[in-house]
Amino acid sequence: MQGEHKEKIGRVGEELSLLRLEVSDKNRMKVDFGSSGLYAGKILLKGSEINFSYPEKGTGLVFSFILRDT
Repeated sequence: MQGEHKEKIGRVGEELSLLRLEVSDKNRMKVDFGSSGLYAGKILLKGSEINFSYPEKGTGLVFSFILRDT
C-alpha cells in the first residue's frame, strides 16, 4: 500500500509540474498596442463567449473579455 501511495504522489507531482509550465507560458503572452490617443476607458477590443480547448487533454473553457484604453 505504501508503494502505491508513493507512485500516486509521483504521478500527481509530474502533472503539477506540467501545469506550472503551462501557466508560465500564459504569463509571458503580452500585447502592446501603444498609445491609441483615445480617452481612457474607450473599448479597443471585445471578445464574447470564445471557445478555447486543448483537444489532446480533453479540457476546454469559454471566456469573454474587454480590452480598454488606459
